[in-house]
Amino acid sequence: MDHVLTAEKEIEVRFNEVDLYNIVWHGNYVIYLEAGRQSFANCFGLGAKEMLEQGYYVPIVNIDIQYKKPLVYNDVATVFTRYRDCRESQILFDYEIIRKSDGAVICTASTRQVIVGLEWDLKVVPPPCLMEWKMKWLPQYQALRKEKVN
Repeated sequence: MDHVLTAEKEIEVRFNEVDLYNIVWHGNYVIYLEAGRQSFANCFGLGAKEMLEQGYYVPIVNIDIQYKKPLVYNDVATVFTRYRDCRESQILFDYEIIRKSDGAVICTASTRQVIVGLEWDLKVVPPPCLMEWKMKWLPQYQALRKEKVN
């Protein structure tokens, strides 16, 4: 698994995010992953807004979370969001949420987004805007960029 690009987002657990057991309710981790994806988009320009501007939706079709340890009220953690390249017309991210105070791995996760047109038609081949993004940011695609220029 080649994780070339990573973004970091610090989060602080708020009172409304904990449950009866005084730990973060499991569903809130999905919100933390979203914050991580937004941070990635801000750093590298690959997010829902950027894809929509190019005429595509990128809905999430799969989320997989492995809970390791709990976060509690007032904990500070970092969401690491890593892009995972694939050949298909998809956007894949892997995540780690790490507690800042002790470096504990709180959870690991992954998401899969497909690329569809504005009429919700599934794109089987990666759209040109995604390939341009890959040529800009991923070393393994740099040669394609040079070939395209020549």
